[in-house]
Amino acid sequence: LTPSEKGAVVGAKVAERSGLALGSLLRLTPRLELRVEGVLEATGGLADNLIFVPLRAIQEALGTENVTAVLVALSPGQKAEAVARALEEAVPGVKAQTTSEVMRFAERALRISDLVRFGISLVALVVGGLLVANTVTMSVYERVREFGVMRALGARRGFIFRLVLLEALLIALLGGALGLGLGALGAFAINLYTLDQVGLALSAVPGRLALFALGGALGLGLTAGLLPAYHASRIPVVEALGRV
Repeated sequence: LTPSEKGAVVGAKVAERSGLALGSLLRLTPRLELRVEGVLEATGGLADNLIFVPLRAIQEALGTENVTAVLVALSPGQKAEAVARALEEAVPGVKAQTTSEVMRFAERALRISDLVRFGISLVALVVGGLLVANTVTMSVYERVREFGVMRALGARRGFIFRLVLLEALLIALLGGALGLGLGALGAFAINLYTLDQVGLALSAVPGRLALFALGGALGLGLTAGLLPAYHASRIPVVEALGRV
């Protein structure tokens, strides 16, 4: 395409979603229609979801001469850093960024988002621990007489302690497995959407993360169940049997 032409080259995913073929009319705005002059072969990359049009055509459609960004292709042997600094010196007010600088910026943004997600996860972990502890404590309170009968029949304190702790671990493990199932289902739904829109799978629940989540759930259940289990094992037999 030359700057004076009013055609467009569309990516494979764009053509598939919009039902475009060679010669089809692509309406970008109510005032601008471009004829599809080419359809890119599917590569599974970002280009599958892009529309390439001449600069002049899009400037006319937007009613502006401004340019948001310009991609510069380097000749073999050129240094990206040197070219970026030369462009900034040659064109006042222009900010030139190399691919490595863009990647570093994206990495910093990801780190910040990781910290935010970690904070949310930490809050969820504390709330989950309190819920498990509350559930086990209420279970112990409602079964005081049952524990008294078990003690009267010869059950040792250690047996009662391990029994209550095992219940807490099972509750936490069940919650962790349910959470993993919901997470995997959510990732599957997200990937269905992103594969259709941009041709990329953007979500996953890797095995290492699943094992870590289950380990965290077991650790949470163990921590939350220690105190209720200790209290259950220390209930006096006479007091327990006397409760109604």
